[in-house]
Amino acid sequence: MGGVSITTSGSSKTCAGFELELQRKLSDRFALSVAGISEGNTELSDRKGVASQLWFLAPELGRLRLSAGLGPYIAQENNINDQGTEILGLASIDAKVMFNDKWYGLIRLNRTISTYDKDGDMVFVDMGRKF
Repeated sequence: MGGVSITTSGSSKTCAGFELELQRKLSDRFALSVAGISEGNTELSDRKGVASQLWFLAPELGRLRLSAGLGPYIAQENNINDQGTEILGLASIDAKVMFNDKWYGLIRLNRTISTYDKDGDMVFVDMGRKF
């Protein structure tokens, strides 16, 4: 996935962010994912890391699939003022439109929950394929 990222405290510039995710459905209502994330450099924050989330899958609405995820995010902060590895939280919501049985379009909002006043928002748009 690719999109824009912004740090939600102070004056932050937007930048490009990326996420590569693998998700496995556990049941009709739950899934588990692991993702590599690069939030980009917003000048206030520059994080990259790995996240795992438990997802709640809402009932299907025709071609529309809504879901929400929550889990830990182990991130390396590379900002000049904040450096080191942090265990953060990641909360996500997404809306997926199925084009057919395999292909879909997705929009996702991720919120990085930090312990040091540098929460981040990422908005991603994606084309994907189910395997």
